[in-house]
Amino acid sequence: MTMKYETFVPRQFDQSELDNQITRKQQMHNKYVFVECASFAEAITTLKQYESEKYTLDKDFLPISLPMVNGVSFFQFRMIKPEKLIKQELAYIATETTEQYKIALKAEQAEAVERMVNRLVGEQAERELKESIARQDAQLNEARKQAQEILGLDKGVQL
Repeated sequence: MTMKYETFVPRQFDQSELDNQITRKQQMHNKYVFVECASFAEAITTLKQYESEKYTLDKDFLPISLPMVNGVSFFQFRMIKPEKLIKQELAYIATETTEQYKIALKAEQAEAVERMVNRLVGEQAERELKESIARQDAQLNEARKQAQEILGLDKGVQL
């Protein structure tokens, strides 16, 4: 069954729902930086640069050297971001998620208001139409009575 005006009650701010959204998005956060280098010298330079920025080499993902067709090796390793950076990124995710949640709520509330306005206007128009039809019917009935009186038909037909 389809509702005529499809009005709805919009969601209200719910801290637990927001917290769940933040947690889900923060769980998708990547605390790693995957590094690929075309030479051993570049790999060492890049590793030293990341270490100077407080990144640490991920011991669970050992650096690897992949030999290429032309005899050159390709080096890969994974760095763990500094704790301070991870906290900043998680805080940013929380802030962005909160803003997106609030924007979504406002949009939903605005949509609910517009649908309710359409419903109220539509219902008022329907009432006015019914009243207009009732007035026209009453006017027609009154006009029929007057016509019958004028024509002398209101006394009934004597056969």
